[in-house]
Amino acid sequence: NIERTINRVMMVVIGTQAALAMACNICYNMTLDNFLGLWYLYPLRQPKEFVLPSWAASWFTFFVLFSNLMPISLYATMEVCNFAQAFFLQNDLEMYDEEQDCPAKARSTNLGHELGQVSYIFS
Repeated sequence: NIERTINRVMMVVIGTQAALAMACNICYNMTLDNFLGLWYLYPLRQPKEFVLPSWAASWFTFFVLFSNLMPISLYATMEVCNFAQAFFLQNDLEMYDEEQDCPAKARSTNLGHELGQVSYIFS
C-alpha cells in the first residue's frame, strides 16, 4: 500500500531529522564557550535562560531548523492526485456499461491504488 510506504519514509525522515538535530546539538554545546565571548551574540556573556534545559532547548531549535526536510505538502498532494484519478475513473466512457446503464463510480479516493492490487475478479 502506498500510504504505508509513505508513512515509513516519513518515519525515516523524522529519525534522520532528529539525528541531525542531535549531532548539531552536541557540536553546539561543545563549542558554546567559544561563542560566549562574542558580544554581538551574547551581550551578557551568558546564554539565555529557557523553560527547558539548555541542551533540550537547543535540540528543539535545531529540530525546527531541519523541519523543511519533511515535505508536509506530500499528503495534500497525494489526496489531490487520488481525487483526480477518481474523477477520471468516473468520467471514462470506456468504463460505462450500456446493458445496465451504469457508469463507473468511485466511492473512495483510494480506488486507483486498490485497482492496481486486484489479482482475481469473481463475478
